[in-house]
Amino acid sequence: DGKLVASPSQYSKDVYSDKLYYSIYGLENKNHVVKIEVAGSKEAASKSNVVIFDRVVILGDENNILKPGTYEEDNSGIAYSRGWTSEKHLDYSNGSGKYSSNIGSSVDFIFEGTGIELYVPTSEGRGIVNVYVDGKLVASPSQYSSEIQKDKMYYSISGLENKNHVVKIEVSGIKDGASKSNIVIFDRIVVLGDE
Repeated sequence: DGKLVASPSQYSKDVYSDKLYYSIYGLENKNHVVKIEVAGSKEAASKSNVVIFDRVVILGDENNILKPGTYEEDNSGIAYSRGWTSEKHLDYSNGSGKYSSNIGSSVDFIFEGTGIELYVPTSEGRGIVNVYVDGKLVASPSQYSSEIQKDKMYYSISGLENKNHVVKIEVSGIKDGASKSNIVIFDRIVVLGDE
């Protein structure tokens, strides 16, 4: 809409596929004009000022905002970047889930409520995810456990303002020392709030 709102960098020390490098939300639900301009500058550590345009996600479809309740991994309101694989297994809450070890791959969704709970089958071969709420890293919980625990809540956040919130769950590529793998799972979420 004609205003400079950010000058984000696409630099990273390591290569990440399909990495979210900027987001904005909470705008009025109307037409907006966006211009992404090559600045010609770079971070000191970067080797080039080349920039890339690859993929954009437009937020705002009320039908895809998750209201208080329980949602499985195949819900239409949940978006996946590249790098996730679907799998059927009895350990998942509805017999199916998704997994990834691709660093930077993410699960994204918008919910209306006061918090969320994240559930997966934890095991000795699970890694750590980064959880972002409204653009801020709020936690890096592990999905590791010494034995398989089906439908285990491995992270929750509550007490948020009762409004729309944007969540990104990102594959970190790291694991606990005792874990045999950095693979992470996305299976089931519960949105907290007034139903």
